[in-house]
Amino acid sequence: MKKILVTLLVAILIICLGMGSAIGFLWYRDNHVFVGGKAYSIHSASLDLREEDLSVEEYDSLRSQLPNCEISWQVPFQNGKIPNDADTITVSSLTQQELEILLNYFPDLKTLDATGCQEYALLESFRESKPDCQVIYQVDLGGSSFDWQSQSLELQPQDYGFDTLMTNLAYLPNLESLTLHTPELSLDQVEQLKAAYETVAVQCTVELLGKEYDTQTTQLDLSDLTPDAVEAVAEKLAMLENLTNVELMDENGESQLSKENVKLLMQ
Repeated sequence: MKKILVTLLVAILIICLGMGSAIGFLWYRDNHVFVGGKAYSIHSASLDLREEDLSVEEYDSLRSQLPNCEISWQVPFQNGKIPNDADTITVSSLTQQELEILLNYFPDLKTLDATGCQEYALLESFRESKPDCQVIYQVDLGGSSFDWQSQSLELQPQDYGFDTLMTNLAYLPNLESLTLHTPELSLDQVEQLKAAYETVAVQCTVELLGKEYDTQTTQLDLSDLTPDAVEAVAEKLAMLENLTNVELMDENGESQLSKENVKLLMQ
C-alpha cells in the first residue's frame, strides 16, 4: 500500500511538472517572437534587427505581430541592403516592385537621387505618393538630359531627337516655354509638337543666309538670296509665323530670283 501511494505521488508530481512545463512553454511562445533563432518579447518597445538577414515577407510578418514596436532592420533593395532609417537613396533604375519598397519601407527618406534613371513614369508616381521627398533626376530628350523641374528650355539640334522629344516632354511637368534653335525639323513636325503640348510656348529660330531669326521676326532682307537656295529658305520662312515683309531686291532694285522662285517663297 505504501509503495502504491509513493508511486501515485511520483506520477502526480511528474504530471504536474509536465503540465507546468507545457504551460510555461505556451506562455513563452505566446509572449515572444522568434527571429533568426532568437526570441524577442512581444512587449518590446523597439527591436534592433540590423544584424539579421530579414526578407520583406519576414519583416511584414514580424510587423503584424508587433504593430507598436519600432523595428530597425536592413531592407533588401536592388542588389543590396539599406537601413530602413536611411534618408538618402540613390538609384539608376527602378521597377514597380522597387517603387513600392521605397514607399513602404523607408519612412525617413528625404532624398531620392535618380540621376541616370529613365523610368520617368515610376519616378512621377513616386513624387506624387511622397511629396515631402526630394527627387533628383533628368529627362533625356534624345541627345541631352534636363532637370525634370525645368520651366524653360533652349535646345540646339544635337540636344534632341524628334520622336524622343514628342514622348518625353510629357515628363517635364513645369515646362512653360521651349525654343528650338535652327531645328532640323519640317514644318509639319513643328506643328505636331505644338499640338501635342498646347500649354508649352514652342518657338523655333531659323537660319537664313547665315543669320538666325526667331518667330517674332516681322521683316527680312533676303536680297542676297540665290535661286539654288530658294527651296530650303521657303520651308524655313513658313516657321516665321509673324513675318509680314520680305525684301528681295538689292539697293539697285534688282533680284537674282525668277517669278517661279518668288512664287515658291510666297506659298
